[in-house]
Amino acid sequence: MKSMDLEGWVNIVYFPPNNWEYLDKKPKYLYLIYSNGTKWKTMFLEKITFNESKLFSTQDFNEIFVDKSLALIYPSPKILDSELDSLPNFKTWSTNIPAWRASSGFKNSSAQVSYQSDIEPLPEKGSLLTFHPFIQFSKLRNYLVVLNAQSNPKIVNHSLLIFNSKTKEFIGKAQIQTNSVTTIDLDQFGFESTDLPVFVSKGMAAVPFGLGINIDMNLMSLEHTHPPGSFVVRGDRNKIQKQIKSKWLETLKVDLYEN
Repeated sequence: MKSMDLEGWVNIVYFPPNNWEYLDKKPKYLYLIYSNGTKWKTMFLEKITFNESKLFSTQDFNEIFVDKSLALIYPSPKILDSELDSLPNFKTWSTNIPAWRASSGFKNSSAQVSYQSDIEPLPEKGSLLTFHPFIQFSKLRNYLVVLNAQSNPKIVNHSLLIFNSKTKEFIGKAQIQTNSVTTIDLDQFGFESTDLPVFVSKGMAAVPFGLGINIDMNLMSLEHTHPPGSFVVRGDRNKIQKQIKSKWLETLKVDLYEN
């Protein structure tokens, strides 16, 4: 993915996560996949063989492929068509425990950040509620990076509502999109060090990241938040997640600010 003037990169590795499951060592086909709003477009890059790793950067590709800031690298077990109605869903890896991982991030000439970037398609009928403790102060710029990838290639606009969780005050809104990466400047909202922002979207699920960059552009930090239900140790996590969302949507009076 790409954000502002930073170079995006991803490292795909073909190393097994364990040594006890059956291991398929066949080469995989690496594809660049991006949405044009109606179809997923694919471009074959190269093969990756067992015990190899491949590094790709947004600078490797023409701007058309990352026009919406998001392009996916997909390791396919077979050749793909040039256009797809939905993201591929066939099984790529033969091992499952733990899940296969990839690393991705941003960099410039002075600094680099990364995160665990393997992602399953998000549901079309989803929502976002996240608390954001990552705003930093003292000569730093703060951004919210919102990532969405769905199986359906449509690119649809949604509203992201911003609240102060302490006062329940509505702060503002921003536009986010499906199958895209949206970067939002958080400093414009004037949060204090004692504030805990809440971001809500009733129409779109997403992965939210806090991106911090110092004014000299030689230090960066990147961290994503987790859904509230992910902190549940026992019980029905999905049920509790729904309860938490419903409570906060009601508390914040989200429906008043949707339009």
